[in-house]
Amino acid sequence: QLLRDFAKAAGLVALQIGVSMVLLFLLFERRINRPLRRLHDDVIRLGLGQLDEPVHVASADELGNLALGIDRMRQSLNDKIAETQELNATLERRVGERTQALHETNSELTQAMEQLQSAKEEIERSDRMAALGALVAGVAHELNTPIGNSVTVASSGRRSIDLSSARRRLEAPWFCAMRVWRPIAAATIAKKVPPKQ
Repeated sequence: QLLRDFAKAAGLVALQIGVSMVLLFLLFERRINRPLRRLHDDVIRLGLGQLDEPVHVASADELGNLALGIDRMRQSLNDKIAETQELNATLERRVGERTQALHETNSELTQAMEQLQSAKEEIERSDRMAALGALVAGVAHELNTPIGNSVTVASSGRRSIDLSSARRRLEAPWFCAMRVWRPIAAATIAKKVPPKQ
């Protein structure tokens, strides 16, 4: 009988231990394993960059505090990412503005270079025209002396030749030279004489 009571007590203890183990397992599953799995899934999701959904807080214990800390970290990361995106947009806008200003300045410099080149060519052309004017003036002077002497000799000599036709023949080169020389000389003198103020 004692053995039977002992076996019965041992069976009841074993049953109680088994039921306690099942209850502990269920409690452990509900209070620790399930929140840990959910927290693990949330951390994986955050690691993939999905920061929009908050971290699930199951309870107000240590696991709940850990979940709250991770959720604060998520919010902080989300704010930093938004701030970085805003700074990048501002930086891109500034780079665009500076690039536009650089293009405008470059265009202005190109126009200034073209104007300088045009002014240089105009100065060179004016110098060539001045040199040509000086050359024509020299040639006209050189032609003027012998022609003038010839006219003097022809007018002083009283020959029986027709002076009007001789004079026309002698004066024709002189008038051609004067037609060329006068505008050039006038332009050369106009450049050398400063304008009246």
